[in-house]
Amino acid sequence: MVCQSNVSSNPTPQIFQPNTLCNGTTVTFLDSSYNGTNYLWLFNDPNNPGASATGQNPTYTYGDTGTYTIQLILNPGYACTDTAEVTYELYNPVNPAFSFTGPVCFDENLITFQNQSSNGGNAVANWDFGPDASIPIFTGWNPPPIVFSTWGDHYVSLTIEENGCEDTFVDTVRIYRRPETNVSVENQIGCAPFTVAFWDSTITDGQVIYNWDFGDGVLSNDSNAVYTYANPGTYDLNLTIWFIEGCTDTITVSYNDFITVYPSPTSSFVADPTSATIYTSNIEITDLAADPSDDIITSMGDGSIYYNQAQFSHSYTDTGWFEVEHVVINTFDCPDTSRATIRINPETLIFVPNAFTPDGDGKNEIFFATAVGIKEFSLKIFNRWGEVLFETTDPSTGWDGMHPNGKEAIQGVYTWMVFAKGQNDKLIEKRGHLSLLR
Repeated sequence: MVCQSNVSSNPTPQIFQPNTLCNGTTVTFLDSSYNGTNYLWLFNDPNNPGASATGQNPTYTYGDTGTYTIQLILNPGYACTDTAEVTYELYNPVNPAFSFTGPVCFDENLITFQNQSSNGGNAVANWDFGPDASIPIFTGWNPPPIVFSTWGDHYVSLTIEENGCEDTFVDTVRIYRRPETNVSVENQIGCAPFTVAFWDSTITDGQVIYNWDFGDGVLSNDSNAVYTYANPGTYDLNLTIWFIEGCTDTITVSYNDFITVYPSPTSSFVADPTSATIYTSNIEITDLAADPSDDIITSMGDGSIYYNQAQFSHSYTDTGWFEVEHVVINTFDCPDTSRATIRINPETLIFVPNAFTPDGDGKNEIFFATAVGIKEFSLKIFNRWGEVLFETTDPSTGWDGMHPNGKEAIQGVYTWMVFAKGQNDKLIEKRGHLSLLR
C-alpha cells in the first residue's frame, strides 16, 4: 500500500546507534530517518517507566548500565507512521591507568608497574613496554618487574578491553645515565690578574647543583664558571655536584695545585716633553718601575724600537701624533704595558738674505726667500718708488735682478715683503731691505 498523508509519505525510521555503548549512562540518540517530521522516542527505562522524548536527537540518562531497547516512532498520530527498534548494551567507560616505582638509574633499573584501572573482573589488560624492555609485550593485570636495556625515555602503554569497550593509557618512563664529571680549562698558568674559564663536562640527564671552590675562599654555583685570580700563587680546585633528579648522587672532584698565577711587572715611564716642534723633537724617555731583571721594549710610534734601555733620547723626523708603547716583561714572561702620546708640531721658518750679486759670475746670482713649514707663500720686491719689480708664490722661484721691462735693475737697495701661512694656519708677515750689488 502506498501511504498518502498531508504530513509525509513513506516514512522510514532509523536509529544511528552502535549496539554497544561505552560512555556511561548518558546517551545521545541520533536519528537517520527518511520522510519524518515528528518524532517520539520511547526509552523503556525500568527505573523510569514511560520516559520519552519528542526531539530529533534527544539525550537521555539511564539509572544504571545494562541492556535496553529503544523505540523511535516516526510521525506518530498520522496516517503515514512507522516504528524502528534497537537493542543495545550500555557500559561504563573503560579507564586505563597505571603507576610505576623502582630505581631509574640505568645500571640498576628495575621498574614495577601497578595497574590502577577502574574496571570490572572481565577486563583484559594488554601492556606494551617497547623493544628495549626485558618483556616487550605482556597480557595480564600486573606485569613482572621490567628492566630497560637503554637509557632515555621509554613510552609504556596499557590497553584495557571489557565488554567490547577499549581505551589506552600511555606514560613515559625515563631511565637516567649514571652521572660522570670532569673539569677542563683552556689555560692553567697565567699572569695576575689571571681570568680562567672552567668547563664542567658532566654527563647527566637530570637537574644538578654546582659548587665551585677556586682555592682562595671564593665559591660559585655557576655550571661553567669564569673567575679572575687577582694575586699570584698556586691554587687548588674543588667541584662538588649534587644530582637531584634521576640518579641522585653527590660527586666531588679535587685538583691540587691546579691553577698557577705568576706576578706581573709594572710598566711606567716618563716622556719629556710630550709636545715639541720638528726642529726641537728630541724626546727623553725614562723608565720608572722596571726591575733590573726585566726586559724592556719601547716602541716610539714611528717604527723605531729600543730594547732594554731604561733611559734614552729619541728625535722624530716627521710631524704628527705618535704613541709610545713601553712594554716590561719579567722572568715569568708576564708583560705589562704603558703608553704615552707625543705631539710633534710643524714649525714655520722664513729666512731672507740681505744682499745678492747678479753679476754673471755664477755665485749668489738669485735672490731667494727660504720658507719651511708653510702652506701658503708670497714674496714681493719693490724699488724706492714702490713699483713691484718681482713677485712669486713659489718659494723655489727667486729674483734674478731684472726689471719687468727686461732691463737689469740698477745697483742699490730694494724692499721685500713676505706673506705666509704656517701648517697651523698662523699668518706670518715679514718685510726688510736687500742690497743688489753688481
